[in-house]
Amino acid sequence: MNSTDIARTRRQVEKVANRAKEIVDDAETIADAGFDPSSSAEVLEAQRALVAELGQALADFNELTDRAETIERTVEYAPGRDAFDITYDETNATASVEYTGAPDIDAADITVTAGTAPREVFSGTVSTGTTATLDVTDLSDGDRVVVEWPATRVTPDQVAIKPWGEVTGSTDAPEITVSGLDLPSHNLVPDRETFATGVTIGASSI
Repeated sequence: MNSTDIARTRRQVEKVANRAKEIVDDAETIADAGFDPSSSAEVLEAQRALVAELGQALADFNELTDRAETIERTVEYAPGRDAFDITYDETNATASVEYTGAPDIDAADITVTAGTAPREVFSGTVSTGTTATLDVTDLSDGDRVVVEWPATRVTPDQVAIKPWGEVTGSTDAPEITVSGLDLPSHNLVPDRETFATGVTIGASSI
């Protein structure tokens, strides 16, 4: 686990507490006015929001405990955000896409789009320094050449702490489930990201 995961879990728990307080305050206001809070559409919507926020908090907590056998000092993604460099050659009406990242990446995982059309410019395994050149004579000023690629979360600097087997007697991380409530995906630091970079025809690389 890491500081970002902890902060996100804390914020979600705070959302649950704040929503619960909102329900209490609204219900008391309605009751003090002589009406029945159980008939209030506003209170009902707040209760539904509470359930959703509680489900998210539980999902985040479960993922946090699943990661709690190591302390992640740094969290990075590989290949990183700057793994590709795209340059536009106005004289020759070409765009060059160079892979400057690591590790090697499968060409099938790389998406290159020129304007609105996908281009297959790489094949096989793409390693550091591999460059592909696109003919962009069919593009107009303002069109973009964009490359997208998947990245996997890595933790190059981490510290191991006691495993759950020594803490609770079970090798499984503690997990909370609630009957009748399907938990959403967690909102902690994701295991995978998709990065993109591009160049605009008629402009400098951005």
